[in-house]
This record gives sequence, C-alpha cells and structure tokens, in this order.
Amino acid sequence: MKTKSFKFFLNALILVTTLLLMDPRSFYGLTFHEIAGLIICLFYILHIIVNWIWVKGVTVRLFKNATGKARFNYTIDWLMLIGVFLIILSGL
Repeated sequence: MKTKSFKFFLNALILVTTLLLMDPRSFYGLTFHEIAGLIICLFYILHIIVNWIWVKGVTVRLFKNATGKARFNYTIDWLMLIGVFLIILSGL
C-alpha cells in the first residue's frame, strides 16, 4: 500500500511541477523555472525507476500477448520519455 501512495504522490508532484513550469514568468520567474525544470527531470527518472517492473513486464509481453491498452500505454510512455528528454536537453 505504501508503494501506491508513493506513486500517487510522485505523480502529483510531476503534475504540479509541470503546471508551474508552463509559464516561466507567472510564478517566481525564470530562476524558479530553471530549477524546477531540473527537479522535474529527477521526478521523471524516479517515476521510471519506481515503475520499472511494469515497464519490464510489458516489454516482455508486448511481442507475445499484450492487450491493446498496454501497447498504447507503452507507446505513449516511450513517446513522453523521448519528449521529456528532448525538452530537458534543449533547456540545458
């Protein structure tokens, strides 16, 4: 049960940080935007680590008998990971 609570809290942190990063001038300025951008990078890495068992399990099943929903989620996750990586790379 603690793992589900941690995952929920982590996802909530990612959501809130993403919303705060939408406009660099709206919250605390560009400095906050830059620091929060680096912090959200760590949140995404932690998110992948925490859900690694799911990623590994779906990857193995993807070529065998995965459901359409699992394939869709897997594809979306990879596209988001690539997108976030490119955003972080361009921010640095």
